[in-house]
Amino acid sequence: HGHGHGYEGERGRGKGRGKTALALAALALAAGGCRHRNSPEAPAGQSGGTLRVMVEAEPPTLNPLVEHDAWTTWIALGMIDEPLVRATPSGAFLPALAERFDAPDDRTLHFVLRKGVQWHDGRPFSADDVVATFDLVRERNVAADQRADFADLELVERLSDNEVRLRFGRPAPRALEAIARLPILPAHLFGPDAARDLRAAPASRAPVGTGPFRFVEWRTGDAIVLARNDRYWGEKAHVERIELRIVRDRDAGYELARQGRLDLIWRLTPSQSDRPPPAGMHLQSWRLPTYLAVVWNLRRPGLGDPRVRQALTMLIDRARYLQVAFRGHAAPVTGPYPLESPSYDRTIAPWPFDPARARALLDEAGLRDSNDDGLREVDGKPLRISFLLTAGSKTIEPLATMMQEDFARAGVGLDIVPTEWATMLDRMRKHAFDAAALQWNMVAQDNYDLFHSSQAERGQNFGGLRDPEVDRLLDELRRLPPGPARAALDRKLHRRVHELQPYTFLGCPGVDSLVSDRVRGFSPTAEDLGLGRVWLAP
Repeated sequence: HGHGHGYEGERGRGKGRGKTALALAALALAAGGCRHRNSPEAPAGQSGGTLRVMVEAEPPTLNPLVEHDAWTTWIALGMIDEPLVRATPSGAFLPALAERFDAPDDRTLHFVLRKGVQWHDGRPFSADDVVATFDLVRERNVAADQRADFADLELVERLSDNEVRLRFGRPAPRALEAIARLPILPAHLFGPDAARDLRAAPASRAPVGTGPFRFVEWRTGDAIVLARNDRYWGEKAHVERIELRIVRDRDAGYELARQGRLDLIWRLTPSQSDRPPPAGMHLQSWRLPTYLAVVWNLRRPGLGDPRVRQALTMLIDRARYLQVAFRGHAAPVTGPYPLESPSYDRTIAPWPFDPARARALLDEAGLRDSNDDGLREVDGKPLRISFLLTAGSKTIEPLATMMQEDFARAGVGLDIVPTEWATMLDRMRKHAFDAAALQWNMVAQDNYDLFHSSQAERGQNFGGLRDPEVDRLLDELRRLPPGPARAALDRKLHRRVHELQPYTFLGCPGVDSLVSDRVRGFSPTAEDLGLGRVWLAP
């Protein structure tokens, strides 16, 4: 669906994902360059220098095949690795590692790969790498995030060193959307003899790709360093080196920028946005299709009852929270679609902040305080919820405090557990949590990974939602090409998710980036911060 973030440990839904595909039968693109964004061109000869970027949450890995947190996606898939094709903001697809591609029928995709492409270690790129990558995706033990996207893929056929054919078991109108999010990995590092635990694989921490930047080093807790790939097959990057500096404290990062030691902070806190920018820097505001939510683990006692989740939502004063945390720079949302999208059902009224009604719902669900100790009981034990949030998050901390106070008045205990982002993500994957604050970047409008029951154990359905109606809608959505019919079905899913409340949807914050005046051509998107397209003024 997109990339995930612990808020201020801002994933890449991953999951979000740009899922606006065309029906396969309508696809036939000739060879062409891969520059497809409306970004300004650097002056002739304007290249070199080091771009210093703040990373507020250290990514758990640099392998986007098994992780879609935002920074993994932005660093690895955005600069080091490459897919076969790339999606444009308009929903078209342009060649990347595939020089050209076509769809002989609605179940088949044929790719002709670029010749002369080299991996960063000098080995040649070929069809073997594409086949090995799809084998990894489909292998159950690998637990690739994209496995569900290719559930209907029946055959990956190597036709020659530079030709591959994919055959699906049913019409696949959204296949290219998934392919545009799939990094092609080197077979010589991830082939049949490689370890299946991709998270622990050396090449997941020190990746070897084909993209415009090559990996140099990762100093844990300090920085990830990339260098320009001067043998890149396509348009070369302008900056020579990118230092992604890991600074978990937002105020410390702002001070480093003020001192001229950082060139870019991708997201400021609202209080930072309200200040005049430091000398030599400016603010750049942009819209990120995203939502912030509280994810409930439905496996936990009491939380499996939708009445309880509705009650907990009605105990959260979301309007007040958005005002306190974002100072008016966030819009309330009720479901998992971009506000501007036809998939978003604007007729759905948010659950109100209504503590009295919430208490009545908790009573109705059988969660009562039978011994007058101030806490309701579930299965004979006090109802206490452990709430994970990204350590140091200045925007989630006020939410946690408000929830703790309002929950206590209703007889619900809330334990606030600040957690490093990588650890928090690992706990959600292992379902070792009660509730967590998460942000999804919607570079896609496919919610299959987040809410389908098949994704409850090894996918990104962290809360473990299992609902036949949700499954039916998601299955049907995967068979529909973009258009009014799919948008209408999306709205039905929106309404069903709203009723079930596996998430408490909070809001969609705007983004203010702090950018050095020497950085030119910064044109971020949800899938790609665009660091490879910037150049540095003298």
